[in-house]
Amino acid sequence: AGGKAPFGYYGKNGLLLVDGYERPVVEYIFDLLFEKDEDGNRKNSYRTIADLCKKKGYHQRNGKDFTVGTIYSIASNVNFYQGYYKYGKDGKWVKGVHERII
Repeated sequence: AGGKAPFGYYGKNGLLLVDGYERPVVEYIFDLLFEKDEDGNRKNSYRTIADLCKKKGYHQRNGKDFTVGTIYSIASNVNFYQGYYKYGKDGKWVKGVHERII
């Protein structure tokens, strides 16, 4: 463990806690990621989601706008946001003690 907490969380006394400001941003991003078009394909590109976050006034922790890379990073961590974390040498996803956001 250690390192920077994923967007939506902060570390305190060795625990990962949900950040009250960042949580709705993460929920919004995943709502957009899970939207499907009439053919059942993902409706929104990472670029579209980054642009929509900007329109809503959402920013990264550093105050900068979301980018394709930051949206991809959040999307790639879907298991973590669902309450799991990678454990052990094989990187197996197991139930975490942190609160899930999605």
